[in-house]
Amino acid sequence: MCDTIVLRKTKHGVLERCDSCGLFRLTFGNFYIELDDQELTYFKGVIYYVTIDEDYIKRSVLNYNGKITVATRQTNLFLILSLEELYELQQLLHFSSGKQPRTLLKSEELNCTFSDN
Repeated sequence: MCDTIVLRKTKHGVLERCDSCGLFRLTFGNFYIELDDQELTYFKGVIYYVTIDEDYIKRSVLNYNGKITVATRQTNLFLILSLEELYELQQLLHFSSGKQPRTLLKSEELNCTFSDN
């Protein structure tokens, strides 16, 4: 049985961490994802990148009926979010579990290749 701690909560989501297995559990809107430390770091980076790339947001909104596509590590899975949902998800993912605030990831810190597809 997992012993979860709520790290962050917003109107539409919650981010929890299980002390027993070490996994993070992200529930947001109508999706649920379990992530380890590395996967959470990657996902946070993707969300951050999408929110700061205004050109990507504009192209995505035009192509997907006002929604923004967010790629995941699973090549055949994309999240479709409104701009408001995207910003709320970013708030949910940028938490600090200690006394020192966490800094946002820079694109150079991510070990991945981004694509506009």
